[in-house]
Amino acid sequence: MVTMIRCIADRGLIHSSIDVLCKKVGISKTFFYSFFSSKEELVLHALRYQQPRLLDYARSLMEDPGLSWRAGVETFLKNCCYGAKSGVAVLSIEEEQQARRCLSEENFQAFRQDQVSFYGKLLSIFGLPVDSIDPRLFGNLALS
Repeated sequence: MVTMIRCIADRGLIHSSIDVLCKKVGISKTFFYSFFSSKEELVLHALRYQQPRLLDYARSLMEDPGLSWRAGVETFLKNCCYGAKSGVAVLSIEEEQQARRCLSEENFQAFRQDQVSFYGKLLSIFGLPVDSIDPRLFGNLALS
């Protein structure tokens, strides 16, 4: 998971091939495909994997007495938007569309629900009303 997150952060999804990933981890492609049906499926798992770390990071910023609320949120968003510098996997709109095309409807819906939950937790950490999430916003896959 960590290697996939690093590959996405460094190269983006489109340039993160299974060949490169398998070489970095030291496994064969056959072994990889015994766990994941596609690169996009691994991406979903990797993005889920990084969520607790992002939530912990948001909490630490909100609890930092040296930061205002605005500065904490701004710092969080900058570090997420410029993922390569902070090791956060962030997909471009094109990469999100590519991933969506490769996912089963079941995988997409499950991940979509995970994203709604993640963003609800994030809003809560930021002290914002959780009921302000409109699930229709996740019509396009919001993979972050």
